[in-house]
Order: sequence, then structure tokens, then C-alpha cells
Amino acid sequence: MSPRVSQTAEDWKYKVKDAARTLREAQELKADTKLYKAAIAELKKEQKAIGVALKANRQGRALMSK
Repeated sequence: MSPRVSQTAEDWKYKVKDAARTLREAQELKADTKLYKAAIAELKKEQKAIGVALKANRQGRALMSK
């Protein structure tokens, strides 16, 4: 092989490796995003439950003060 063809083959080898690394990183980010979204949904449920409990507590206090 001529030096030019050999250099092109080396370039492509590194480009393929780089693309594979980029794909792996993107897949990891996608998995992380799913975890974050699930955590946020769970926190929103807890926040709503706390809001309901606070409202019930206020209503209970209002009834007791009458």
C-alpha cells in the first residue's frame, strides 16, 4: 500500500473509534435522562402528597379552633 492509502486507513480507523465512543456516550446520557425523569416524577408525587397532608392539617386546625 502506498503511504497515502495507509494514512487514509488510519484516519478511518480513528474516525470509527471516535464515532463508537460518541455513540456509547449518547446512550449513557439517554439512560441517565430516563433515570432523572423517573426521579423527577417520583419527587412530584411526593410533593403532591405533602401538599395534600398540609391542606388536611390546616383544615384540621381550623376545625379544632372553632
